[in-house]
Amino acid sequence: MKQPNDCSSEQDDATLVACVLAGSREAFDILFQRYAPSVQRLCTRLLGPTGEAQDITQEAARDCSQPGAFSIASSERGALAGAAGRGDDGTRALD
Repeated sequence: MKQPNDCSSEQDDATLVACVLAGSREAFDILFQRYAPSVQRLCTRLLGPTGEAQDITQEAARDCSQPGAFSIASSERGALAGAAGRGDDGTRALD
């Protein structure tokens, strides 16, 4: 897939996802910076004020940065939030 010319932080999420799909780590980092605080707030609400919420947010970022984690069908926020809800074995980590 051809990478869009401009994958800067001024771009909308859809353009950045296209950049991620084309292999741009920079675009992934921008999306992560945009959505990680929301994911961490969600994890904190579910788990309480523990270090575990930050750990799960970081694990979600790691999972989303793997090849194939983003697809055209997944939303930007949904991919990160979905990864936060899965354990290493694919089960729901936040249940």
